[in-house]
Amino acid sequence: RSGKLSGYLRPDLKNIILHQMPTLRYSLTLLHRIHLASFYFTGAFYHISKRITEIKYVLVREWLGDTSASKSFQILGLVLLTHILLTTVYTAYSHFFIKSSSESTQSSTKCFVESKKQCPLCLDERKHSSVTPCGHLFCWQCIQECLQTCQQCPLCRHSALPSQVVPLLNYD
Repeated sequence: RSGKLSGYLRPDLKNIILHQMPTLRYSLTLLHRIHLASFYFTGAFYHISKRITEIKYVLVREWLGDTSASKSFQILGLVLLTHILLTTVYTAYSHFFIKSSSESTQSSTKCFVESKKQCPLCLDERKHSSVTPCGHLFCWQCIQECLQTCQQCPLCRHSALPSQVVPLLNYD
């Protein structure tokens, strides 16, 4: 991915875009969670596209319109909103206080990660390098999360199970 970016963008602009990717990913996840919480409260528009276009389902059978479970869904929506609030506060705290104190001890003049040290999933420097059976390197957390949804290497689509990923100790 970053190979195409490097051909069209200046290195400083590329660094800015790559630095903002985690924020964009978190914002999209947060938007989806807020949408899901509003679905649990109102019971309408499960898909974001239907909420934007205001497409509603037509109720053909009256017995399907049972509203006895709506209170439990509203409780679920309240739990989800509480989770959203707590994770947002924790993320903001860790970003502004924990990250800023660790950045002050290290010189953070260089945002660009060398391609041989870069995780292809998070586009950041690999943390806890791990290798798949096909030989591709990823962050341990990134590849484990990826293999939970699809048990294939994200680069070459070779079959891979989470138990087959090998953590590399003392690997730079």
